[in-house]
Amino acid sequence: MALFILPAFILYGWVEFETFIWVGQSIGGLATFLGIFLTAFVGIALLKSQTALIMLNWQAGLSKGEFNGTTLAGGLSLLLGALLMLLPGYITDLCGLVCFLPGIRTIIGMAIVSRMSLSGFATSMRSRYAGQGENQGASYDTPDRQPRPLASDDVIEGDFSEQKDRK
Repeated sequence: MALFILPAFILYGWVEFETFIWVGQSIGGLATFLGIFLTAFVGIALLKSQTALIMLNWQAGLSKGEFNGTTLAGGLSLLLGALLMLLPGYITDLCGLVCFLPGIRTIIGMAIVSRMSLSGFATSMRSRYAGQGENQGASYDTPDRQPRPLASDDVIEGDFSEQKDRK
């Protein structure tokens, strides 16, 4: 795997450098340089605007006891797109913009989720947050999702105030 990373990194640098030179010759050096910063700000703005909507949809699904994989996939694709747009270069910016497109966003996100499911992450997320019939209101901290009774040594946190007796 390490032998693949170095040539891929060198190829990425070469392609970005050639693209940077081609864009610089087409629109000028200053505009090319400013375009790199502009795309980073556009990526951040897109991430902020789209993430709030996706998080609301995901939380609504979780409160109903549903695990919505497409919402998670869309969120992961947005995160990848924002990271790609923050990297300097026009090819990564183009790939980042593709990650923001609604139809393609789900496909890219599902590919990420399927890669994560190989490591067991998606299964653990589904078992932790998905509701199962009558146990939907159970505590998420226990693996069997059954609420356990409080023991005498359990600590319950709270606020208190000390009041002096009036005589």
